[in-house]
Amino acid sequence: MLAITDRQLALQRAGGSQELADELLTMLIKSLPDYQYIFSRYQKELCLHPDEAYYKDQLHKLHGALNYCATPALYKQVYTLNEQFYDLSTDQKNILLERILEEIKRLQSHPYYN
Repeated sequence: MLAITDRQLALQRAGGSQELADELLTMLIKSLPDYQYIFSRYQKELCLHPDEAYYKDQLHKLHGALNYCATPALYKQVYTLNEQFYDLSTDQKNILLERILEEIKRLQSHPYYN
């Protein structure tokens, strides 16, 4: 299982600034409830042929934020869905969405979240 966070990598990606690394992680953490809602809704709408472009855009935004925050476990799941979005079946998307939601919960239970 991948780490929830990688403080050293976050520091590196923030150009050595601990303050910036902490600020980026705080911004991500504040956005997690919104992403939970968005991806839960998408999961429920999969069989109804939802607006794929909207959800792809949201996924892309989260992917970008995760790239700077060094959250390896969540990043891996979001990266996979983001990169293969239009090539996956509904069932495959559903599996990845479930993993993303699980990793969001793991990150929310992490000490940095509270």
